[in-house]
Amino acid sequence: ILTQLDSKVRSEMCSLQGLVGHTKAPLTDLGPLLLPEVLELVGEHHGLSKFYESFREAASDIWTTINREAVLHQKRAELAEELDVLVAKRREVESQLKDVDIEIASIGKQSHHAACDGSHKSKR
Repeated sequence: ILTQLDSKVRSEMCSLQGLVGHTKAPLTDLGPLLLPEVLELVGEHHGLSKFYESFREAASDIWTTINREAVLHQKRAELAEELDVLVAKRREVESQLKDVDIEIASIGKQSHHAACDGSHKSKR
């Protein structure tokens, strides 16, 4: 834990292992439910200075995660609203299509009746 909490040591270890860009604080990989408990344990077992150091290192990633979740919730709400609009539009178009089909059927019946009436008159 001490190695992971020390950003300089973690950075050096990543460099030795060829892991470039993997120096983010390990706390950022924790879920929002576990993070307070882990920070509490760090504070209890390693003192407030390590707690503050850990929190400081993880703070930007933590806020990014929290903000990312808020952004995703907002995006989901926007997409759901867009879907509702599209569903309403589809219902409207289906209704118009049904009206056109009814009119086509009506015209077809009128043409058939006219044709039948004409054939009866020509037989007389």
